[in-house]
Formats: sequence, structure tokens, C-alpha cells
Amino acid sequence: MAAPAPLVYVVGIDIGMESCMMCSLTMQKRQMIKPSPFANTAEGFKNLFERLGRLETPPDQILVGLEATSRYGENVYHALLKRGYRVRLLHPAQMHAFAQQRGLRAKTDQVDAATIARALLSGEARFGYVPSEQVAIYRELVRLQQQLSDDVVRYKNELHALVVVLFPEFTQVFADPTGPTALAFLKRYREPHKPLHRPK
Repeated sequence: MAAPAPLVYVVGIDIGMESCMMCSLTMQKRQMIKPSPFANTAEGFKNLFERLGRLETPPDQILVGLEATSRYGENVYHALLKRGYRVRLLHPAQMHAFAQQRGLRAKTDQVDAATIARALLSGEARFGYVPSEQVAIYRELVRLQQQLSDDVVRYKNELHALVVVLFPEFTQVFADPTGPTALAFLKRYREPHKPLHRPK
């Protein structure tokens, strides 16, 4: 197996929900791209790749570090991998400790792109794992399914509470006020006294 190409640049990316910040350093810690923003969208990624392209270096000789912040960094992570960049995920707690030890940031301040790039150069960074796109999609579907299930339970409980107050006799007839028959009954008779005065 061939040895990986020598690194020429490191790039730190500070991930945000809507926008990100990137910065590039040489292996000698000289700044090549000053901290610059780009949108956390497909169009924003084009802007990122245009800036990286100005380094005139093959992607496999550029190491990119991202702080693991929820799900917001997954799209840019996979976009960078597809372009051939060497990408590493950095744990937030580790990054804050790295910054605090060097006096780069206070304990509660956000870690910036330049600090992430410096952490890559330090050789002290421990890298994390980002699942493949397929695994990430499955996880998101499971999360959404659980969220929908929770919503259904919540809405059923709210409906049951309203029925008990407005139509107390209803739960004596229908064990499940959210069942098809019960809902059809409620739709037809929207006031408690209506069933008593149903036309013959």
C-alpha cells in the first residue's frame, strides 16, 4: 500500500447551523487563508472549494479538521471527502481544552477555525468518526420516526384531556377516544348534547 502524500496545508472549519468559518495554515503555521465565512449550504460549499482551490495543492495533501457539532457538519464533511480531502472530526471538549491550555480562548468561548487548524498541526488531536451517508440517513429516519411516535402520543393525550373536560360521558362509551369510530362520532356530534337530540 502506497504511503499517503505529504501534507502541505491544514484547514480548520468552525461549523455553525447556517454559516461556517474556515482558515488555512501551512505546516510551518503560516496563515495562507485568513478566517473566512461560507454558508452551510451546497452553494456555500462551492465557495469553500474555490478558496481551497487557490492553494493549488492536490486535495490529498490538505488536512481538514472540523469540530463535531451536532449534525450541522455532516454535509460539508461528506462533500470534502468526495473531493478527495483528508478530513478529521475533532471532539468539542478536546478542542476547548486545547484552546484553554494555550490561552487561545476562555473556557466558555467558542473555538474558532484558526484554533482547529493549530490543533491539527500540534499532533495532539484525537480524531472522531462520522458515519457514512447511508448510515446517517438511516439514523435520521429512525430519529424522525421516534419523534412522530412521540407526537402521536402527545396529541392523543391532549385530545383525551379535552374530551374528559368537555364531554365526560364520552370516555365511558369509547375506551380509546382517538380510535376511528370515536373520532367519526366526534366529527359528527361536535357538542355533548347533540347525540341526545339526533333527528329520528
